[in-house]
Amino acid sequence: ESEHEQVIVKMERSLLSSQAFVDEYVFCPHHPEKGFENEITHLKVACECRKPFTKMATDIAQRHSVDIESSVMVGDMKSDLDFAKNLGMTFVHVSEECDLDPNYKHFCFEYPEDAIKFGIDLVK
Repeated sequence: ESEHEQVIVKMERSLLSSQAFVDEYVFCPHHPEKGFENEITHLKVACECRKPFTKMATDIAQRHSVDIESSVMVGDMKSDLDFAKNLGMTFVHVSEECDLDPNYKHFCFEYPEDAIKFGIDLVK
């Protein structure tokens, strides 16, 4: 089981406990940085779907009639925060330090499960 699959399982458990669910899982296969072993060269491109760019999110929001500005982004990276900013979303940071942008309103939790539950409560 990959790390990505483990994250999805944990997230699904947190969502289920709040009677929430995910309609669709998507990911950006592109990666602009080159020089990794076994990389797939045709995927080594800059794109508009990779965070912090917003094309993937706006496409999904349109498909599922989601109000992006009323949505919440839970993440642990600077690109997650920038993604939320670019879309006007609330950001919930998973971190022990809570050391990202102090000028952007966001919430911090040490554990992903707590961050997800808080995010769900914000949009209820």
